[in-house]
Amino acid sequence: MSKTDLSLIPMLPVTALRDHLAEYLQEVGRRGKPVLITRMGYPVAGLVGVTEARAIWAVAQQGEAYVEWQAMRRMDKDRDLRMALRREREAEDRRAYEQSLRQRR
Repeated sequence: MSKTDLSLIPMLPVTALRDHLAEYLQEVGRRGKPVLITRMGYPVAGLVGVTEARAIWAVAQQGEAYVEWQAMRRMDKDRDLRMALRREREAEDRRAYEQSLRQRR
């Protein structure tokens, strides 16, 4: 997976955010442009508008639903395989029983 280019997003030290939180919240809310929060020069968080935050949350939820769907599908396949093996074993047992009955006659 490639890293995302964060150079286009304005960076803001956490100390500046702490000192001027209300102004930055208003700016992000009004303009809708994200801000990357940094600590000691490294990105640690992002400040985004409500619309983008909801979109990010929705994508994350869809991803979780897809992962859950894949797990359920794997469990269904495993169950189908176990049932097929069970039917085959029962058929073998039935053949062996019928053969033993024929040998008794």
